[in-house]
Amino acid sequence: MSEYRIGLYMRLSKEDEFSHVESNSITMQRMLLRAYAQEHFPDAEVIEFADDGYTGTNFERPGVQSLLEQVKDLRINCIIVKDFSRFARDYIELGSYLEQIFPFMGVRFISVNDGYDSADYKGSVADLDVNFKNLLNDLYSKDLSVKVKASLRSIKEQGNFVGSEAPFGYRKDPENRHRLLIEEDEAKVVRRIFSMYEGGMSSVQIAKVLNEEGVKTPAQVRVEKGLRTFHPKNGIYLWQHTVIVRMLKNRAYRGDLVQGTIECRTLRGKKKAGLGLSMVAAPAYLLSMRVPWLSFGMGECIVQGSLFLLCCVWTGRFLKKQLWSFVVAIPYGWILDQMLQVFANIYPIFLWEKMIVFLLGSLTLAAGISLFFQSYLPCQVYELFVKCIAQHTGKQFSGVKQIYDWSSLGVSFVLSLLFFHHIVGIGIGTVLCTLINAPLIRIFEKMFCRIFNFRPAFPAFIKIFN
Repeated sequence: MSEYRIGLYMRLSKEDEFSHVESNSITMQRMLLRAYAQEHFPDAEVIEFADDGYTGTNFERPGVQSLLEQVKDLRINCIIVKDFSRFARDYIELGSYLEQIFPFMGVRFISVNDGYDSADYKGSVADLDVNFKNLLNDLYSKDLSVKVKASLRSIKEQGNFVGSEAPFGYRKDPENRHRLLIEEDEAKVVRRIFSMYEGGMSSVQIAKVLNEEGVKTPAQVRVEKGLRTFHPKNGIYLWQHTVIVRMLKNRAYRGDLVQGTIECRTLRGKKKAGLGLSMVAAPAYLLSMRVPWLSFGMGECIVQGSLFLLCCVWTGRFLKKQLWSFVVAIPYGWILDQMLQVFANIYPIFLWEKMIVFLLGSLTLAAGISLFFQSYLPCQVYELFVKCIAQHTGKQFSGVKQIYDWSSLGVSFVLSLLFFHHIVGIGIGTVLCTLINAPLIRIFEKMFCRIFNFRPAFPAFIKIFN
């Protein structure tokens, strides 16, 4: 039995369509690598890994990730590829693997068409021609990216549609994929959405009505038509008010074709995601998304009510001010729903808009909480819970607040996976808010105490709420 456990790696991406080289196909790669392995390692265990339709400019590929995982687990100690570009086109990344990572882990790397075998370079650096080939592959990928972008820009300037999917309500012309035709069954839903909006309904209300009536979402329709393969594991499709906003803002429904408004300036860019909600508000949001008839504000009342009961059980006592905090949660939930309807159609689309809203929201929230602590009015159950725990345990408020925020984030992750089997409503902004929320509150509290001398304006209220 051979000492090697071999991983054959094959890759084909859309960029290879421009080369029109038949030998680049997965089938031809498999035949070449199988023949090489049979000739040089007849008794070795061979496992295949393939990525079809993935670029080589990064390592965000399921096949190569699975291969590298098995390398880390010491189940693969020899990798064979057709040529260097199949494994990676990034000159720096490929060089790191060939000269540092694989030698350190004792992995033999063979590139058949390049005539490269790392066993020939033990204790030394690969020849200049190997590094030169890797650099050429990297430059080729960058040059190809520029050409593809220029080609697409030219097509767009001619008034032709360029996109993987037509907007909901349209379909691509079978005879001309750059032309859009109306898809009548989807168009009825689009017309109804615009009609409800013109009738004074907000995007939140429209989404709620569509969910209650069981109207199919754009994603669900595309899955049923075979245009997409991804669908929620629990099979639940829900209309989001953000989807409604994007449809209302999409000028394609006015007959205008607007393209090229956003351009990615990096070759190896990653997919973007929403910044997410506050870690404190996320559980209530997820609950409202899971139960169609439950509004965000009602979800807040349920979560705060649960925390109120938990606070009473934890401390073993019930105070009047605690009850006031729970009572405050009811109008708070109602006001939250009303404000969501008011601002529902003012939704940040671009990243810079989201960053500004996130920054302003974080500062306003921290400042508001720190000011509230200087008053004698009943605070929200969230803050009441943290204060009670801090007093009961003798710990600093800021430390308990930090633990509570991280716990809320953990609960949000669990609820998201439990309800939807994937992450919903949680993004990088959620994590950042968890990190900075407690420190910001502490900073504002110290700053306000230095600037202002807080005195009760209505002393009579102290007896009511304390």
